[in-house]
Amino acid sequence: HMKDSITFSVITMIILIGSGLLLSSSFFDYSEGERVGSVSKVSKKGIICKTYEGYMLINQENQIAPEKFYFTVKDPNVIQNLQNYSGSTVSVTYNQYLFASSCWGDTNYEITSVNLIK
Repeated sequence: HMKDSITFSVITMIILIGSGLLLSSSFFDYSEGERVGSVSKVSKKGIICKTYEGYMLINQENQIAPEKFYFTVKDPNVIQNLQNYSGSTVSVTYNQYLFASSCWGDTNYEITSVNLIK
């Protein structure tokens, strides 16, 4: 029975460590960055946990169709600026998380600031 007890303990530790890593990756940012493009959509979504979600179109040289950059916004001031600048070219700063959680947002990218370019 000693072997069963050790096996159970090892499995329990693996589950606890794995759960801890997954949970912590939702709170700590993996990377930071900046994107430039035009805001196409910002909307409040969710059944229980309401979050602001949206996307912007990123135009790059030699690219036929623009890339869609999906994001989540938590800061009310940033949400207001994104809505005001909809259709304009903006620069956004974001934090990227390894995993998305529906109560913290649908995407791994959280917009932290926005600046009007033109």
